[in-house]
Amino acid sequence: KTPLAWMLCAHLLHQSNDREEAIQILLQGLKKLPDNKILQEGLLALKNNRKLRMRQFNEQWYQFHLETSSGHPHPPQ
Repeated sequence: KTPLAWMLCAHLLHQSNDREEAIQILLQGLKKLPDNKILQEGLLALKNNRKLRMRQFNEQWYQFHLETSSGHPHPPQ
C-alpha cells in the first residue's frame, strides 16, 4: 500500500542506467496503486529524464543508507 518499495526499486534501476526498466516498475506500481501521486510524479520524472525525488520519504528513505540527509551519497566503506 506504500509507494516506497516501487520507488526504491525504480531508483536503483535508474542509478544502474536502466531507465526503461525503472519506468516499467513504476507502471506496475501504478496498476496496484492507481491514484498514488508519488508514483505518478516519479513516472513523469523518469519520462522527462530527471532524477526521482526520494527525500520525500524522509527517514524511511535514509534507512537504506544510499545517501545522507544532505543529498550526498555515502562513501563506500
